[in-house]
Amino acid sequence: MDPITGKEDVKYYLGRLYFQKADYNKAIKVYKEGLAINPQSIILLYEIGSAYLKLKNRKNSLRYWKKLLHISPHSFLANEVSWQINK
Repeated sequence: MDPITGKEDVKYYLGRLYFQKADYNKAIKVYKEGLAINPQSIILLYEIGSAYLKLKNRKNSLRYWKKLLHISPHSFLANEVSWQINK
C-alpha cells in the first residue's frame, strides 16, 4: 500500500469525515483533490470507488477500482475490490 503524506493525507482524512457523515459527493470532491496531488494513490482510488458505490454509481466505482488494480494489482486494496469488479 502506498503511504500518504503532506497535503494528500489532509484530503484523505477530510474525505473520510465527509464519507462518515454520508456526504458522499463532498467526499468524492475532496478525494479527487488528493488524487490530483498523487494520481497513484491507491487509497484515494479505493475511497472514491467506495463513495461512488454508496451513491449507487457502479460504473464510476468500477472505473476508479480498475485504476487501483492497474497501479497495484497485488495490494490488500486490490483484493478488497477485485470481487466487486468480477460481479
